Amino acid sequence: MTTQQSNPAQFVDVTVHDDIVTAVPVGPSIGEREANIINEHVADVMTPLGKALRALVLDMSKIDYMPSVGIGMCVDLHNRAKAAKAPAIIVGLNENLTQLFTMLKLTRVFKLVADDVALDKEMSRLK
Repeated sequence: MTTQQSNPAQFVDVTVHDDIVTAVPVGPSIGEREANIINEHVADVMTPLGKALRALVLDMSKIDYMPSVGIGMCVDLHNRAKAAKAPAIIVGLNENLTQLFTMLKLTRVFKLVADDVALDKEMSRLK
């Protein structure tokens, strides 16, 4: 029996610019398999930055559906950012996911921004 390895790039595009990590999960949903791979890959990018990490941006504009494992992934990544004293910002949630994050009171944990314009404004505050 062979074990099949997954390429993290299939599930998330991660970039680092000015010590800001931006992760863009590939949609349309984040299930258990994707959540684990995304979480591990983003954490691997964040860890070497340590306290130099300025922010974690999760761009969810390509995600239509996210069960509890996807939300758990977001919370875990938030906790990693918080350990580095960096904010976790989520951009591009659709209406249903925004309502879910609000209902779960995750707006207390994450800064939610609607689009790239609002994200740019939020990023300017970090400088």
